[in-house]
Amino acid sequence: MSINFVTYIAFDDDTPADLPVFSHKPCIWSFSDDDSLVTCGQRQLFAALGYDPDNAYPTPLYKLRGIPNFVYHSSYVYRYIEDEENVGWLDVNEFESALLHSSIDRTQLKKSVQRLLHTMDYLSGIFGKERVRILFVFIH
Repeated sequence: MSINFVTYIAFDDDTPADLPVFSHKPCIWSFSDDDSLVTCGQRQLFAALGYDPDNAYPTPLYKLRGIPNFVYHSSYVYRYIEDEENVGWLDVNEFESALLHSSIDRTQLKKSVQRLLHTMDYLSGIFGKERVRILFVFIH
C-alpha cells in the first residue's frame, strides 16, 4: 500500500510571552508543497510518528492526535485531510523524543526529511522549541 506523508510546520510568532503558546493564529508552512516531502516512504519514521496500521514496529511514544486546535477550518491544511484519525502533530521536543524512542538516526533519514528537521531546528532557535510544531497527514 502506498502512503503519502504531507507535512506542515507551524510556528507561533504572534502569541505574547504572558499567554500560552499557540493562543494566537500561528504561521503554517506547507513543507510538502514547498519542498516535495510527500512520499518519503520511510515506514519506520511513520511508525515513530504514530502511524503503523500493520503494527510492524514497536509502540510509538505518541499516538496520532488528530487536528490540533491551532489549525483553523479556513486553513489550506484541510485540503489533504480525509480522515482525522490519520492526522498528528508534535512539538520539536516530542518529535526528537519520538525519533530517539524508535532508534531512528537523523543522519540516516532521506534528505527531504533531514531538511524538515533542520528547518524545525532553525525555527526553534528563533522562537523556542515550544513554539514550533510539525503537523503531518497520512494519505493512502
